[in-house]
Amino acid sequence: GTPDGTTYPTLWTANDEAVKLLLNLNEEFTADVTVADDFKTASFNTEVKLAANDPSAAPYTFYAMSPASAYIGKTAERYSATIPTTQIPLENSVAEAAQILYAVSEEFDEIPNTVTLNFKHFTAYGKLSFVNLELGDANVTSIAISSTDVNLAGRWNYVVADGTFTENSGANEI
Repeated sequence: GTPDGTTYPTLWTANDEAVKLLLNLNEEFTADVTVADDFKTASFNTEVKLAANDPSAAPYTFYAMSPASAYIGKTAERYSATIPTTQIPLENSVAEAAQILYAVSEEFDEIPNTVTLNFKHFTAYGKLSFVNLELGDANVTSIAISSTDVNLAGRWNYVVADGTFTENSGANEI
C-alpha cells in the first residue's frame, strides 16, 4: 500500500481465507474472512462457545492472527506463528504467506456481540529490485537472503504481557 510518511498501511491479501481467533489465550476459533475490495478492511464471523470447564473469566480479551495457517499454538503467556523460509511473491506483491497480521482487542467485562480488531504486521517485508543486471540468456530463479546476526524466519512468539516478540526456533535464511 501507499505509505503515509514512513508508515505503511496494514492491508489484507486477496487470498486471506481464514483468521485464527483466541479468547484469553484459552479458547481457539477459526473464522472465514471476507476482504473488502480496497484490502483495507476485512470482516469475519464466528460463534464463541465456551467449554463447560473453560478457565476463561472476565475480563475477556480477543487475540487474532491472519492467515490462520501461520498460527502454530499458544500458552497462557503467548501465541506463536511460523514465518515461512520459502516465500514466493505474487507479481507486484509480497508473498502472501509471509504477510502475517495480528491483533489484540480491548478488555471486555462480558463477551460482546461485535469486536473491532486493529491488525498490525507480525512480519516486516520489503521490495527488492535489481537494476542493470546483465544475465545474458540466464534467468534468476531464486534469491536467498541470509543473516549471520539475526534470524529472519521460523517460529516466533508474541508475548501478550509486554507486547514483545521472541524467537522460538528461528531460521537465518529466506
